[in-house]
Amino acid sequence: MNLQEEITNKLIDIYSAHKHDEVSDVQEHTELCDEFGNKGWFNERRQIISKTKKKIEQFESEKPSVQVSESLYLLNKRKDNDELGFDLAYKLIYKTIVPNWTELQVNYLEKVLSILDNCGNDYFLSFTSRKVNPVELNIVHLNYQHFIKYILMPRDWKRELTDAEQKNINLLARAINRLLCEKLKGFYYPSHEGDNTIVEKKLEENCCASYAFIQLIQNVIFNSNPDKCNYCHLEYKYAIQSIDPELRLYILAERSHDELVKKQFVEEEYEDWHQEVLQKNKIHLPFTESFSIKQLKEMRSQIEENLSNKIQNHKDKLFLSVPA
Repeated sequence: MNLQEEITNKLIDIYSAHKHDEVSDVQEHTELCDEFGNKGWFNERRQIISKTKKKIEQFESEKPSVQVSESLYLLNKRKDNDELGFDLAYKLIYKTIVPNWTELQVNYLEKVLSILDNCGNDYFLSFTSRKVNPVELNIVHLNYQHFIKYILMPRDWKRELTDAEQKNINLLARAINRLLCEKLKGFYYPSHEGDNTIVEKKLEENCCASYAFIQLIQNVIFNSNPDKCNYCHLEYKYAIQSIDPELRLYILAERSHDELVKKQFVEEEYEDWHQEVLQKNKIHLPFTESFSIKQLKEMRSQIEENLSNKIQNHKDKLFLSVPA
């Protein structure tokens, strides 16, 4: 243990044993400040620990389950952008209030922290830019033109469409991602072109680091082509390894549920995937073949309620479902 760690641990011991307002009168604290008060690292750590102790005292008198919940909120806020603040808060929580918790509550804290640590993305958006006929316009751009324009509000629709077709971009997926990222942080990879090995590694890493899996379902994704990787199937295989079935969510981009491709037309290797999609309660996006502001608002609301809010609410429960 180096000097900085040793002194930091002493500060944590002092703050955990005394009220925040009483620490300045503790002799050992005064001695440490006299000896190391001219050191930047010391003042930084002391200020973080002091601030954290004051925060803990706001819920220290609550019942243990509430303490766990509030500790999770505090640690989660520091998790991504304040590594030192997270580490010091974690140590201070363990010194100050964890001794009052049950084993179940301690295990729950660690379990949720592990989930939050592994899930840097709230969602992974899976979709295809494949077309039945490569030389034709992507049919999804025709079927959902009004919805895409309503969400993306392109300044020049013809230019936007031409650019998307040239770069093989699915504008419906882009519109859905636009709505999702208003509330959530997700992974959206517009183009899967390039070195397969690099693309697959990127997809696997981000899918396994996602809290929820959202897949845009078009019948074309179940078409088998031995010369090309079916990334939607690959992403599904990554998802079932790491994401809870309740958080594997599907959006149907066909005219109706009845028009989803039938089992007899699906390759054997896709059967499990197709069966899950078939059995799930899917969000259906009706075609927007004519402009209807009422329909467009309803579609937007459907995505917000059944995807954004569902994922957000499910994640919120992690902080509240603490064992008594």
